[in-house]
Amino acid sequence: MTKDEVRTAIKSAFKYWSEVTPLIFKEITYGRADIRISFHRKGESCSRPFDGPGMHFA
Repeated sequence: MTKDEVRTAIKSAFKYWSEVTPLIFKEITYGRADIRISFHRKGESCSRPFDGPGMHFA
């Protein structure tokens, strides 16, 4: 998926949640957030390993 496709999918999911719950979601690019979503490759700058689909953060 492209970056734009991923962003659209995430926005769609949060829009659905806000329609069926009393929650409000707002995208921010800086500052404190209750939910943080990021995508990156594991490397020297990444200290959080991920063990793959269906698993969890180590």
